Amino acid sequence: MPPTNVKLTGYLIVSTGALLMGIADILIKQLLDGGMNVFDLVAMRDIIGFIFLLLGTVVFAPKTLKIKSNDLFFLAVYGLIGIAGLHLLGIWSVKINSVSMAIVLLYTSPVFILLWSIICRSENLKKYELITVVIVLAGIALAFQVLDPVRFRYNRPGLLVGICSAVIFAFSTIWGKRGLNRFHPLTISVYGMGIAAVFWLLTGLPFQFLSAVQSIGTWCTFALVALLGTLFMPVLYLMGLRAISAAEGNLTASLEQVFAMGLSVMLLQERLEMIQFSGLALVVIGVSYLQFKGLKATHKESGRNYL
Repeated sequence: MPPTNVKLTGYLIVSTGALLMGIADILIKQLLDGGMNVFDLVAMRDIIGFIFLLLGTVVFAPKTLKIKSNDLFFLAVYGLIGIAGLHLLGIWSVKINSVSMAIVLLYTSPVFILLWSIICRSENLKKYELITVVIVLAGIALAFQVLDPVRFRYNRPGLLVGICSAVIFAFSTIWGKRGLNRFHPLTISVYGMGIAAVFWLLTGLPFQFLSAVQSIGTWCTFALVALLGTLFMPVLYLMGLRAISAAEGNLTASLEQVFAMGLSVMLLQERLEMIQFSGLALVVIGVSYLQFKGLKATHKESGRNYL
């Protein structure tokens, strides 16, 4: 187990990343509300982010760029699904949901890790895990107004995309944590972002975006979103996981929910009905409870590790 000061550093790194990502969420919502296309935003974010990341790595840690040919498959999967796929679904969720709903849904990922453990590892469902699933499902039902057919029909696409983003986030965390046994965080980040950037270039989306007239303000916002997003998931999050467990990392990263919700109220004037706010609160409480109980069980070496 890492020394206390090392673990505190890990918590601080991931918490800082969560704050930066909360700021990026607000900027992304502003770009989308201004008419920006989701695919254009994701493609340009990943390409600009890769440029930032590659330049920084070449200057400060060039040795981390060395890999073997048989490492490419692992890194390609991380780049295409864990970065390009996650960014696409995450930003799409922000587009059709409020920032608060999109981020809270994203952080239901530990519930899907739980389901994966039960289905793929044939692990037994514990009592507190069953309680968590009930709480989270009840919270989602309230937040998306499942009992009101008219409103739920309107909210259903946002719920579907948000849940899909959580599934991909769960996969990204599992795959990234597994990769830390073989690679430096920057190695995973640079090659993952690079593969995502190449994928978007092959789609031709960036060239369509470049052919349109964009204001300097838009480019500056793009650059800031790319920088903040690049610092969080690919770099700070993985760096934090070197000092703390995946369960601790995901629990700390979920502070993004608090930061994003607070900033969306202050800067975007987003307002939720009381029933929706109560539902989101239940989801946050349920997921935090699952992670906290799982973390205690992990420390006793008798429980699952909720990534």
